[in-house]
Amino acid sequence: MEENKKILEIVSNEAKNSIAQIPVVTPTIYASVFSDFAKKNNLEIEDEESLSRKIIETECSRFTTLQNETSKNVQALSENTNRAIHAIENKDEKFSIRCCKRRNIFVKKLKNSKNLFTKMN
Repeated sequence: MEENKKILEIVSNEAKNSIAQIPVVTPTIYASVFSDFAKKNNLEIEDEESLSRKIIETECSRFTTLQNETSKNVQALSENTNRAIHAIENKDEKFSIRCCKRRNIFVKKLKNSKNLFTKMN
């Protein structure tokens, strides 16, 4: 399956690149272009509906995981920000610095989540 997935990605990218300059692409045009590239790469898709379902399920699962991770990181960032504000208001310098360092860790995690999301698209 992994080998077919790589070939499928190659064929998909070739088809998308091929039609990128065409102003209007109908499903029939895309299917024809995709089919041509699939033949050139010796890719046979036996059960397209099942394959499509698996791809959608996989992508939805990845987005759900990303969303959950991002939500946790945002919550932690919010909590650490509130702690830092409280420490600053109460002039607790050591605690304030610790909170800011933890906040920076969560900001980095959020940036990584954003980069992961960008790569997925």
